[in-house]
Amino acid sequence: MPRRQPQDPARPLERGLFRVLEGFPDLAHDDEADACSGALDMLNLPMNSRGIYELYRRQAEQLKQRSSSWFAFVRRVALEPCRHTRVGI
Repeated sequence: MPRRQPQDPARPLERGLFRVLEGFPDLAHDDEADACSGALDMLNLPMNSRGIYELYRRQAEQLKQRSSSWFAFVRRVALEPCRHTRVGI
């Protein structure tokens, strides 16, 4: 017999809150949306490892540019006819 999940007492509040957030900014009263954005801002703590993240992001960007220029070079060399070979010698 499957177990029933306990009824969440906040479920009706959730529906109302989502309705208000989905209607933002067109609804007349946007206090709930302001409160939610403030709470999320408080939860968004500064990242201590921001420096290493930025370093890895920059390295990945450089590698991406380098590899794309390498593939462009290989493509150009492979597709252009070789000027140093003489046909019919």
